[in-house]
Amino acid sequence: MSAAPPIPQATSAILCHYDNSTPTKQLVRLVNSDRSSWEKTLFPEQKISFPEIPEGRLEIYLERKGKRVLEKVVYCYALKASN
Repeated sequence: MSAAPPIPQATSAILCHYDNSTPTKQLVRLVNSDRSSWEKTLFPEQKISFPEIPEGRLEIYLERKGKRVLEKVVYCYALKASN
């Protein structure tokens, strides 16, 4: 198993973008932030943009059989919006 790429260190926020391209509702939760964490529900095909430091993490949850299941974790530097 290869190691994850190093996380760029930055003191300023970047504009991050996430797209729920699935046919199901997702709960996204921002963690490891310099500011307060937040959660949002994203419906299928819904998009969200937000400022965050590169080392912030977006946790993506799905609901299965009435329980919240962590599907994946994405670092914000990987979600940097294109200019």
